[in-house]
Amino acid sequence: MSDSSSLPPPATPSITARRTASSLRRRRLLLVACALVAAGGWYLVNSPAPVDEPSGPGAPGGAGRPTPIVVEAASTADFPVRLSAIGTVIPRTVVTVRSRVDGTLNRINFEEGQTVRAGDLLAEIDPRPFEVALTQVLGQMGKDEALLANARADLARYEGLAKLDAIPSQQLDTQRALVRQYEAAVRGDQGAVDNARLQLSYTRITAPASGRAGLRQVDPGNLVRSSDTNGIVVVTQVQPVTVVFPIPEADLGKLLVRLGMQTPRETGRAAGRQHAAGEAAASPQGRRERPADSGLAAAGRQRPDRQAALAEGKIIPAPAGRGGNPTGSGLAVEAWDRDGKVLLATGELLTVDNQLDVTTGTVKVKAIFPNKDGALFPNQFVNVRLVVNELKDAVVIPSAAVQRGAKGNFVWLLKEDKSVAMRPVEVGAADGERVPVLHGLAAGESVAVDGFDRLREGGKVEVVTRESRAVKEGPGKGGGRRGGRRGENGGPAVPGAPATPAAAAPAAPAGARPQP
Repeated sequence: MSDSSSLPPPATPSITARRTASSLRRRRLLLVACALVAAGGWYLVNSPAPVDEPSGPGAPGGAGRPTPIVVEAASTADFPVRLSAIGTVIPRTVVTVRSRVDGTLNRINFEEGQTVRAGDLLAEIDPRPFEVALTQVLGQMGKDEALLANARADLARYEGLAKLDAIPSQQLDTQRALVRQYEAAVRGDQGAVDNARLQLSYTRITAPASGRAGLRQVDPGNLVRSSDTNGIVVVTQVQPVTVVFPIPEADLGKLLVRLGMQTPRETGRAAGRQHAAGEAAASPQGRRERPADSGLAAAGRQRPDRQAALAEGKIIPAPAGRGGNPTGSGLAVEAWDRDGKVLLATGELLTVDNQLDVTTGTVKVKAIFPNKDGALFPNQFVNVRLVVNELKDAVVIPSAAVQRGAKGNFVWLLKEDKSVAMRPVEVGAADGERVPVLHGLAAGESVAVDGFDRLREGGKVEVVTRESRAVKEGPGKGGGRRGGRRGENGGPAVPGAPATPAAAAPAAPAGARPQP
């Protein structure tokens, strides 16, 4: 037997084998972790998100928590139809007062910013050179008048001698020609005298129009010339004052109808009925009888008298139309400040330009204001509101109640069973926070004005006030007001973003994940 001590030691795993086994274990763990992460992500993406239990028909069990909304009843009122624009205050008269003769400015007779009247003395130029010139032409005229008187006396004597055949006829004709020559010289002298007096009158500079004097452009003692471009002062007439503003081409027809410059036209079925009725009432000669003049056309014929009054700076009351509204050229125009919060002045429409601006698609309109308190300043920008019509007994609702969907405008109507229904409506132009409903809604019906987020057709609602709804929902949960949309991740409403009503699209099934 051999000694056991001489046997070789048992084999042990090498370092490389141990490293390989460790690497395999790590890979297995990594694969398992990746699988768990992928499964969790799939679950988060595809699992239904928790939503409030829907109310109304289609909800599990047909019951749920009612949605709190704020409602307001539709009312009737005479609703004005306005056109809004940005206008510029333009003085009726702007005159740069210049000297018409050259000379030294002796005196200024006005204060800067003073209101002057036509004919008031504004400045004086040294008159002495012009007085000397007038004296010279007067002396020449006196000399020629003396020669004319002597020639006329000689002519009278020659005519007496010619009757006695004491002088030849040629001498008589020569004397007559000499008289006419002196008469022409006197007339020329008279023209020179008139011109000298005119030049002398120009040394007294008067206001050509009434208005407010601006800053003087030259001081006394300076030499002024008729060729000076700056002049002495600028006078602007601001009482009355005009405002020029543009209106779109699409609104021009409404304005021309109110001015009596265009006959109102009906469209669609109404136009067809009107045409058929006119044909039935045609005269035997094949011509339709003209209808009686409307109030608008009659008001248009009153324009010359109003123009004469406006030329004198007067604003006379407009003739009242239906509902007390002004008609014709008496259309009421309001001038508001830059922010549209303060009413500066009220005037009336004066005229419409005779052509459109093809670059902007607008036409210029001019209105006149008395401006007795000086609220309107030349070249000032104002917000203009022009009343072109008035809807009698119109159905009026808050502008916030009108929602916009794929099929047009609609409102959420509150029914007697405390549920809501989507009601399509046709609305007119809004005036502030109110809007008229032309079709689709009756007076007294209540519509939702706040809380549109979870409204569905036939859904149950709870009528609350704005304050109680804000307390119930808490910060960041109120929304659904027209003119804003909810922010991402359930954040607060974003002002100014387009509205996205929930009822504009088909209602989603219960338990489905809401779309962002």
